[in-house]
Amino acid sequence: MFKKIIWTFIIVIVALIGWFTYIVYTDLTTSEQPITEEPAETETESPQDEGEEEPILLNEQGDEDKNPFNTTMKQEEVTEEVMRDFIHKMSHQKIEAEAKWGLIEITDERIDWLLKSVDKTKEPLQHKEVYKKILTRWADGNFSHAVDDHNTIWKMQGGTIGEATRLLTKEEEADYLESKR
Repeated sequence: MFKKIIWTFIIVIVALIGWFTYIVYTDLTTSEQPITEEPAETETESPQDEGEEEPILLNEQGDEDKNPFNTTMKQEEVTEEVMRDFIHKMSHQKIEAEAKWGLIEITDERIDWLLKSVDKTKEPLQHKEVYKKILTRWADGNFSHAVDDHNTIWKMQGGTIGEATRLLTKEEEADYLESKR
């Protein structure tokens, strides 16, 4: 009987030590955020007014070698991450959310460039049909699903803050764009 109690006690102690080690290890690894050079941002990054990148607005004139997003990336080079980032930031113009990081002003040229990129990119896009559906609707001038479009991309990016709640009115959209100029 005494041996049974001792072995039970040892098993409980080993289990507690293992559990404690696991908690400490996962806490340490999740608190250390690695620095990456990703072009895309997630909704957990710093807000615009705390030093985020400048919005890409309509009146910016780029160099001839640049695409409508004012970068030198070719349509064949568009990655899943870049596609999500561009669509996500463009959707901010149309939606209300608790927080929004990044803005790319929507233009027909940008929509068309992305839509063509879906088929031209050399990287296989996992969510190719989702991007085509969103961009085709936008190319037709239909932004009535922009809340769902934003939230679909936001979830793909692992968003936790900034879920879209409603469409902006025309006046709110104009005010939002003006506030970013």
